[in-house]
Amino acid sequence: MMKRLMLMALVMMIAMGADAKKNGTLDITSGDAGVLKQNTKTITVIFDYDNTEIEGMSKADYFQKRAEKDADYAKDFDEQSEESRGWFIDRWNSEKQMIRMQENGPTDYTMKVKITSYDLGNSLAAHFGTLFNAKAGGIIMSGIIEVMDNATGQVVCTMEMDELKMRSVRGADLKFTSEGRRRCLGMRNLAKDIIDLVK
Repeated sequence: MMKRLMLMALVMMIAMGADAKKNGTLDITSGDAGVLKQNTKTITVIFDYDNTEIEGMSKADYFQKRAEKDADYAKDFDEQSEESRGWFIDRWNSEKQMIRMQENGPTDYTMKVKITSYDLGNSLAAHFGTLFNAKAGGIIMSGIIEVMDNATGQVVCTMEMDELKMRSVRGADLKFTSEGRRRCLGMRNLAKDIIDLVK
């Protein structure tokens, strides 16, 4: 019993530490974000992980490390990436005043999310810490978001994420927050954050 109480206390400390961490920033750095409010136009989204550092390691090194315990990790990561993209699109299209987002082209615009730094969060902190903060244990991202006009090939708006922290739960849903679920919830949160910034 004592060991269980000590473990719970440790988890609470982790969660409180997660609470204390800043939520990061998302800012428009150039161009006109108003293009994203053209609800008669269309856009698609690409998530670029090619030059992503994951947990402070290169993507290749991180995959190699995870493969020591899970040979299918790289495949699972790619599948999670596609699933989380779907969550982003669904959340985006729930806002009727925004540009319509399609799974595939051709579209009027393309949004490219270049993730440079990716912290995948923590399952224990997410599961228990959300009693205090819905973002406890959630993923943290840094990177650049570019919106390109497909007719001209020109980038018309750029945004920057700096250690942007995402939710690890959805409303009153208290399902255990696996890495894949945190990534999906994170991308759903990112869509909302961009919408809120642009409105």
